[in-house]
Amino acid sequence: MVMSKATDVAVYPNTFNHSKNGAIIVFAKCPIPHVSKTRLSGLIGPDGAACLAQAMLSDILLSISHSTELNSIMKVLVYAPGDEGGETHMANLLKELDLPYSIQTFDKEKPISRSKWRLLPMLSSTSSIRRDICLTSSNLGTKLKDALNRVRSCLSNEGQVSCTEMKINSFDGKEELSGVEPKLNRSTPKNNGHFAENNIRGRDSGPVVFLGMDAPELSLHEIAHALHLADNSNDGYNSQRQRSKGRAYLNPAVDGGYGMLCVPSQASSSIFDGVRWSCALTAVSQLKSITDDDVDITLGSLMNDVDTADDVRELAIRLCAAKSALNSGGDTAQGHVVQLTDVDKDVTDVLKQDVLDLNFKQNTTLSPCPKTFDAMIDLGLIEEKVCTNHEMSYVVKLERWTKSDASLKK
Repeated sequence: MVMSKATDVAVYPNTFNHSKNGAIIVFAKCPIPHVSKTRLSGLIGPDGAACLAQAMLSDILLSISHSTELNSIMKVLVYAPGDEGGETHMANLLKELDLPYSIQTFDKEKPISRSKWRLLPMLSSTSSIRRDICLTSSNLGTKLKDALNRVRSCLSNEGQVSCTEMKINSFDGKEELSGVEPKLNRSTPKNNGHFAENNIRGRDSGPVVFLGMDAPELSLHEIAHALHLADNSNDGYNSQRQRSKGRAYLNPAVDGGYGMLCVPSQASSSIFDGVRWSCALTAVSQLKSITDDDVDITLGSLMNDVDTADDVRELAIRLCAAKSALNSGGDTAQGHVVQLTDVDKDVTDVLKQDVLDLNFKQNTTLSPCPKTFDAMIDLGLIEEKVCTNHEMSYVVKLERWTKSDASLKK
């Protein structure tokens, strides 16, 4: 259903085309106790919150790495804090998952295999090279803008065979450097810590997807579909013999934010300027910024953030349903629909009246998210039970949330 010239809603085909160009950027804080998912500490403690955060991030990294639809797409993990400690933490996680990776630089001439994750430090919003761990509303747009320009630069340069890598050989911690380069500066961009957009926009560097670390349920088919829609090279030329423009793609979240954004190469990095972060109008303001940049946009399925104890409970219920469906021989768990009454009223009104005027549908193909599911069992949030027919059943231990609520009221 097309609601305007600039905005429409995704209608999923039976088979998905997929792009051979572009990049996926996963934005992630290092899963550290007292830093990651702190609002979950009342339910599972600081260590448990970090454990769950790492499990969700692991599911995202593994699923993207093992997807044949995304095997030709550049994979980038932008980490915070963007210092050596953050780099080591994320490198160790990738080692544990047996995923190859490289520490990306932009100075030499050597392309990197698309099967490798590229580790890039997240920059602070200041003009210095200081790294920080904050993803606050005051500087998130700057970080997203900077990451987009840096990855676009790499995509464009790789088209001309002019990117470089630093290999980690066989995960033994031994570094193989191309040339002499100080360790602290190997991932440091020029221009006071931020990549300038320069002429990257318009070079058709390919579409770029942004994902957060708590979106393990997002369908890989939908990511591939978003990349296809955003890829300028897929649609040929229009009647004026001009290259057809790709469409942006956004998955709104229940809380008014968004869980995934895919931007085509013609979109300016200024689309992140002026967005109202960390509020019920984040997705709406991002939509406006994109369409103001003369970029059409498609809206995907509604996503669920995992920020609160209630979010964890709902995630546990969905994962149990998915696991049970898989055990019974199915590959989907049908019938789970997010109710719009759970959404902040302000953003619901705006989405209905001014932008979309539709009811969002939740993708009913639910991922079992094995790392996240196992973490919930270890944390005592889900219980496995053996039925009389020797099959496993899974129960969400709702008393954990009751006890958590009671302790918070004391």
